[in-house]
Amino acid sequence: VDNQGNATVTFEDGSVGQITNDKTTKAVDKTGLQSDVNKQAAVHKTSKYYNASEETKQAYDEAIQAGQVVLDNEKATKQAVTDARSEIQK
Repeated sequence: VDNQGNATVTFEDGSVGQITNDKTTKAVDKTGLQSDVNKQAAVHKTSKYYNASEETKQAYDEAIQAGQVVLDNEKATKQAVTDARSEIQK
Protein backbone atom coordinates (compact mmCIF):
# COMPACT_ATOMS: atom_id res chain seq x y z
CA VAL A 1 0.00 0.00 0.00
CA ASP A 2 1.41 3.35 -0.97
CA ASN A 3 1.00 6.62 0.90
CA GLN A 4 -2.07 7.48 -1.20
CA GLY A 5 -3.96 4.31 -0.22
CA ASN A 6 -3.39 2.38 -3.46
CA ALA A 7 -2.50 -1.28 -3.05
CA THR A 8 -0.58 -3.63 -5.31
CA VAL A 9 -1.34 -7.34 -5.07
CA THR A 10 0.93 -10.05 -6.47
CA PHE A 11 -0.87 -13.34 -7.10
CA GLU A 12 0.62 -16.85 -6.92
CA ASP A 13 0.90 -17.03 -10.72
CA GLY A 14 3.02 -13.87 -10.71
CA SER A 15 0.36 -11.59 -12.11
CA VAL A 16 -0.08 -8.24 -10.45
CA GLY A 17 -3.28 -6.40 -9.61
CA GLN A 18 -3.90 -2.85 -8.52
CA ILE A 19 -6.51 -1.76 -6.01
CA THR A 20 -7.05 1.96 -6.15
CA ASN A 21 -7.53 4.11 -3.08
CA ASP A 22 -11.26 4.50 -3.71
CA LYS A 23 -11.61 0.76 -3.07
CA THR A 24 -9.37 0.43 0.00
CA THR A 25 -10.63 0.88 3.54
CA LYS A 26 -9.87 4.18 5.19
CA ALA A 27 -10.02 4.91 8.88
CA VAL A 28 -12.99 7.03 9.86
CA ASP A 29 -12.53 9.79 12.43
CA LYS A 30 -14.95 9.06 15.26
CA THR A 31 -13.56 11.50 17.84
CA GLY A 32 -16.47 13.94 17.53
CA LEU A 33 -19.02 11.16 17.94
CA GLN A 34 -17.10 9.77 20.90
CA SER A 35 -17.19 13.21 22.50
CA ASP A 36 -20.95 13.48 21.93
CA VAL A 37 -21.55 10.07 23.50
CA ASN A 38 -19.27 10.88 26.44
CA LYS A 39 -21.34 13.99 27.22
CA GLN A 40 -24.48 11.99 27.96
CA ALA A 41 -24.11 12.11 31.75
CA ALA A 42 -23.50 15.87 31.69
CA VAL A 43 -26.46 16.44 29.35
CA HIS A 44 -28.70 14.47 31.71
CA LYS A 45 -27.89 17.02 34.43
CA THR A 46 -28.89 20.07 32.37
CA SER A 47 -32.15 21.93 32.81
CA LYS A 48 -32.78 21.61 29.07
CA TYR A 49 -32.81 17.82 29.36
CA TYR A 50 -34.64 17.83 32.70
CA ASN A 51 -37.41 20.05 31.34
CA ALA A 52 -37.69 18.28 27.97
CA SER A 53 -40.65 16.09 27.12
CA GLU A 54 -40.35 12.36 27.70
CA GLU A 55 -40.35 11.87 23.91
CA THR A 56 -37.42 14.26 23.51
CA LYS A 57 -35.48 12.59 26.31
CA GLN A 58 -36.14 9.16 24.80
CA ALA A 59 -35.07 10.34 21.34
CA TYR A 60 -31.82 11.72 22.78
CA ASP A 61 -31.08 8.55 24.76
CA GLU A 62 -31.81 6.37 21.72
CA ALA A 63 -29.55 8.56 19.58
CA ILE A 64 -26.76 8.06 22.14
CA GLN A 65 -27.28 4.29 22.03
CA ALA A 66 -27.22 4.33 18.23
CA GLY A 67 -24.07 6.46 18.34
CA GLN A 68 -22.40 3.87 20.56
CA VAL A 69 -23.29 1.16 18.03
CA VAL A 70 -21.56 3.21 15.32
CA LEU A 71 -18.53 3.70 17.58
CA ASP A 72 -18.33 -0.05 18.18
CA ASN A 73 -18.56 -0.82 14.45
CA GLU A 74 -15.04 -1.06 13.01
CA LYS A 75 -16.45 -0.78 9.49
CA ALA A 76 -18.64 2.27 10.14
CA THR A 77 -18.64 4.74 7.29
CA LYS A 78 -18.03 8.45 7.53
CA GLN A 79 -21.69 8.97 6.63
CA ALA A 80 -22.81 6.72 9.52
CA VAL A 81 -20.72 8.80 11.93
CA THR A 82 -22.11 12.04 10.52
CA ASP A 83 -25.68 10.76 10.72
CA ALA A 84 -25.22 9.56 14.31
CA ARG A 85 -23.84 12.95 15.36
CA SER A 86 -26.73 14.73 13.68
CA GLU A 87 -29.26 12.62 15.56
CA ILE A 88 -27.56 13.26 18.90
CA GLN A 89 -27.33 17.00 18.30
CA LYS A 90 -31.00 17.47 17.34
